Order: sequence, then C-alpha cells, then structure tokens
Amino acid sequence: MKLYITGIVAGGKTILAKRISEKLNIPYYELDSIAHDDSVIPRRRRTSEEQISIIKEIDRKGDYIFEGVYRESYHELLNISDIILFLDPPLYVRRYRIIKRFIKQKLRLEKSYYKPTLHMFKCMFRWTSNFENNRDEFVRMLQIYQDKLIVAKSSMKAERIIYARIETK
Repeated sequence: MKLYITGIVAGGKTILAKRISEKLNIPYYELDSIAHDDSVIPRRRRTSEEQISIIKEIDRKGDYIFEGVYRESYHELLNISDIILFLDPPLYVRRYRIIKRFIKQKLRLEKSYYKPTLHMFKCMFRWTSNFENNRDEFVRMLQIYQDKLIVAKSSMKAERIIYARIETK
C-alpha cells in the first residue's frame, strides 16, 4: 500500500501515520524531513528536484506512508500513491493542537524537528488561517484523484476507512 496523508498544520497527520505504520508494518516518512536536510547545520531546505528524487527512490522500494502538508514538489505523490487521505479537522481543533504542541515542545515533552520559537508558533497560526482562505482551490485539485481520495475530519474515522479499503482489496 502506498498512502499519502495530507492536510494542514496540526491536522493529526503524523500521529495517524505512526499508528498505521505500526499496525501494518509499513515505513512512514515525514515530508518535512524530505523538504529539509537535517544532516547539515544549519539545516538546509532541499530543492524541489532533490525532494522529488527522494520521493521517487522511496516509491521504488515498495509500500510507504508519506505524511505532510502539500507542497508543489509533492504533487508526484498524488499521482503515485494508491490512497490519498486529506485529514481535515475543524479549525478550532487545529488551533488548540498548535497551542498544545508549542507548550509541549517548549517543555521538551515533545520532539521537534524545528526550533519552537514564538515566530514559528505565529507562522503555524498564519498557515492554518491561510489554508482556510485557499481551501476551495486545494479541494478542487484533489478532486482529480477522486477514485483514490479519502476526506476525513478525524484520524479515527480516517483509520477505519483506510483499513476497510485495504480489506476489500
């Protein structure tokens, strides 16, 4: 199975990817770690070509779960994935999760691939608000992939739908 979980910041993508990965024994990849090269300090943003190359290499290996916000360089995932999951919780849930995540990261109770600064905190709020303003455009783009698209408001519902879809294949 090749699964691409997309959505906006604090949608629950990473937690869901980890759960499905463990249950089905399929590797999962955080797209942020593909977008950014953490092997150098300071971390460097990879070019679109580098990101696409990494995605294609992982695709050649077999089953996977990718999770992350949509970027143009990830468009290839929409084409090559068997299932596209748009995890779309309500705005108030995402805002709550952004606050909760920031506090946990500042207290070092949750791992972070970026420095949890006030600037990053504000960016997350801006990104989630901007997403709401551009939601229709994103949904229209996904409609092209209707035959393999799942849209869910909660990760629990999404997980049930994915397992049901796998069982019917």
